[in-house]
This record gives sequence, structure tokens and C-alpha cells, in this order.
Amino acid sequence: MRIERRTLSEFATFTILKATGPAQATLPVTAVGGSGEYVAQFILGIPGKAIFSADVDIPTFLASGTSLLAVPADTTQINVKLLDEQGEPMHELDIGVRAGVASDVTIKVRADNFTDAERIAYITVMPLFSWWSFANDVAMEVQGYLITEQLSGNVLLRVGLLGQVKALKLDQRLVISKPEFRALLAGYRDAMNATNAFYRFLCFFKAVECIYAIRKREARAAKAQGVIVAQRSQFMPTDLNVIDVAADEKPGFIPLLGKEFMEVVEDYRDVVRDAIAHLNPRRVVLNADDISDIRKCEGAIVVFKYLAREALRAEMQRDPAYYGIFIA
Repeated sequence: MRIERRTLSEFATFTILKATGPAQATLPVTAVGGSGEYVAQFILGIPGKAIFSADVDIPTFLASGTSLLAVPADTTQINVKLLDEQGEPMHELDIGVRAGVASDVTIKVRADNFTDAERIAYITVMPLFSWWSFANDVAMEVQGYLITEQLSGNVLLRVGLLGQVKALKLDQRLVISKPEFRALLAGYRDAMNATNAFYRFLCFFKAVECIYAIRKREARAAKAQGVIVAQRSQFMPTDLNVIDVAADEKPGFIPLLGKEFMEVVEDYRDVVRDAIAHLNPRRVVLNADDISDIRKCEGAIVVFKYLAREALRAEMQRDPAYYGIFIA
């Protein structure tokens, strides 16, 4: 399956409708899914190693699982029973083994639709991975997962896709970044490289905050010289069409049209930034073991990448050293 890649390497979710299935003659073909049994298979990976792919071949993806968790010799599969706080059975998990290490985890759940199945499976399996990571003192990653609706054969696939290949711009005069921009550019690169959604968001958020700190410092310095100047502001476009993001990402910008950049920052500070950066039991936090929190953060990343790039571009284009330099 060949899919158009985006600028960032990121996780993407697709629903694939099967042409055949035991209920295909009587059930409507739908990407939503219906009430019934679903099977979710989580494919393990090693952090920093082959988590993203340029193309998606489902059989290859399902056979690619690996981890840093070794299992006893000659073991081909492990069955795990999860109990609730009262000791009652909740779910059974089958842990696949490949090349002597845990490779994947499969769980069956009853759910109302694909969204519900994904939520139940994720919030059941991921806390187990977090426990294993702590108990075994080992890094753990998930390459993605495949969720199959048993009745129809339709599937939901979440997988990491490599970012786009970009042409190196050799037609511009070479500029060595100035010291005042180096930390910003390093933070932007760190965000582009990040594979963890929470960390990526924080990198872009810090870049925007830093740029506005520079603008505040300039206004204060001018005031100290007896010159009263307004702090430079930057506003979101009022036309959604001029915001250069993918079509399915544009709806997230609708409530932000026309807002000043720092107003947008404050909109996200408590509900995303602080909820990621602080584990305060008395406040709402974003949990890496909850897919709804991951998706909330992924939506915020799109916004803050745009803010960081536009704000940094505006700062650099004010500097005479960068006159005539085209920044895409």
C-alpha cells in the first residue's frame, strides 16, 4: 500500500475495507465498524530502530515485531491473563515470540465500533508495556497495530510513516546561523526529529515561547532607552486556505483564525503543554497510555509546528543577514 507522506515522520491511522468477509452480504460496508468482537495486534519495536516506513506492506509489518525483552528458549507464545482490582479476569493477551524476543501482543475485545475497540485495546495493552518497561528496566516501543472487526474482516491500521524527501536548496547563498537563532533552530530540528508526540509538541511550544521572549526583551530594551514601542505581534490568517497544511489538518485551525499567536499559545498552555509537562495528580494530565490523549497531542503538534515556523521565519527575515534568503 503506497501512501502520500507528510513533512514529518509520524503515526497515521487508516481504515481498510475488505472485499470479502463472512458478514459482507448482510452488513453495510462501513469504516466505522459495528458492535461485536475485534482482534487487535500490537507490533513491538526497539526505540530508535526502524519505527517508521516509507511504504506499508501489511504482512511485512505484522512480521516485523521485535523488542529488547528476551524470552526463555524454545518459547513460541506466551499467554497472559489480566485481572481487575478484585482479582476477576478482564482480558487475555497472547504474546508472540520471534528470534527469542517478544514481538507482538494480541488481544480480543468487544466494542461498539473501531474507535471503541482501539480505545479499549490501547488502554489495556499499553499500561502493561509501561509496567514491563519499569519492571525489566528496558525501553519499549510500539511500531503500530492492526485491529480487525471479526464479523466483516475490515481493519484499522495505525503505523509510522516516514516524512517526505525534500530537495536540498543549493541555489541559495550559504548562511551560517547567527548565535541568537541557533538555539531556536536546534529546537526546531529536535522537534522535527522527535518520534514521541509529547516531546515533539514541547519542542515546538518552546520555540514559539522563546521567540516571544526575544520580542519582549527588545521592547524592554527600547523602553530603557526612552523609546516606547509596542511588542511585535503576529496573527493567524483569517483565510483557512492560506494555511499550508494537509486538507485533513485544516479543521483544527478554524477556531484559531485571526487570533494573535500568543493567544493561541495560552489556549493550549493548560490543556496540552502543562498536561504533558507535569504529572500532577490534582490536575488533568495527558497520559501516553491513552490513545485519545495521544491524538489530542498530535492535533496540537500541527498547530505549533505552524506557529514555530512562521514566527521563526518572521524573526529571521527582519535580520539583514538573511535578506534575500528564501525559506520555504
